Order: sequence, then structure tokens, then C-alpha cells
Amino acid sequence: MITSRLLCAFLVVAFFFPRAAQAQIDQTAVLSVTMTDVVAFVLADVAPAIIYDDSDDFENGVTYSHPTGIAGTVTATGNYSISVASADENLGNIAFSSVIPVSSVSVTASGDNLGSTPTVALSTTPQDIISGAQSGVAQTFNLTYATAGGDTNFQGLETGVYSTTLTYSATLD
Repeated sequence: MITSRLLCAFLVVAFFFPRAAQAQIDQTAVLSVTMTDVVAFVLADVAPAIIYDDSDDFENGVTYSHPTGIAGTVTATGNYSISVASADENLGNIAFSSVIPVSSVSVTASGDNLGSTPTVALSTTPQDIISGAQSGVAQTFNLTYATAGGDTNFQGLETGVYSTTLTYSATLD
């Protein structure tokens, strides 16, 4: 009888307090991160305008920068450069016989971590305005366009707008 009570107690304990399962299965996974070369470039100031409207402009030249101070942004996975090239050798207007050489206008980039930012005269040949800039996300920069005071290329012209298309290119170094 004691044996049957012990057996019954054992079964009650085993039923209400089961042993934890000893089986365990582990699985592994290999996580991969694939990096590719990326350079994304957004030019926010797509219509810069140099305006000559008083005698001081002819005497001292004109400077234009985007009013917000941010002409564009760049995201790059490595160091990068930005160049600019004009579609034409001259700023022109099909209604006018006169033209302005694009080389009479210079452009300079400014901002943080941009590497070298020389002032360059516009040309049909791509000119680096930013070189050796550090990689980063949404890095902002500004562009300043300028003309020299007393430049005869801006004298004796027909009144109106002279224009050309500028192409900016961002490349990884």
C-alpha cells in the first residue's frame, strides 16, 4: 500500500511538474550588406541670375548667390568632385546679334567638407568647382557667380536676357 501511495504521489508530481524539454535546435543565418558606389546630386538653384541694373554693377561687377545659401546637396559613399560646363561659348539671345563670353562669369562653391573649391571661369570644358570633397549624406553647398568690374564684355549690349545652359556633374574620386 505504501508502494502504491508512492507511485501515485510520483505520478501526481510528474504530471503537474513536468521536466523541461532537453532538446534544442540552433540555426544560423549569414547577414550580408552590399555596398555600391553612390553619388546623388540635387541642384536646388536651377535659375541663377546676374542682373546689371545700375552703374555700380558695371564699375564693380555683380555677384549672385542663392538667397537661402544652399544651391544644392550631395550624398556620396566616397570622396567626390563636382564640375561645371557651359553648353555654349557665349551667353546669348537669338533675338540679339551681340553675345557675352561665358568666360566673363566665374563660379565658386562654398560649404563644409568640400575639399578644394577654386574659383573657375565658365567654359565649355568641364571645370572642377569642388574636388576631393569628403563622403557624406545630404551635404549642402552654395554657388557664387561673379563678374569682374569694368569688364568690357558687358558694355554696349542690347537690353535683355543673355543665357546659356550649365551642366553640373558629380563624380566619385
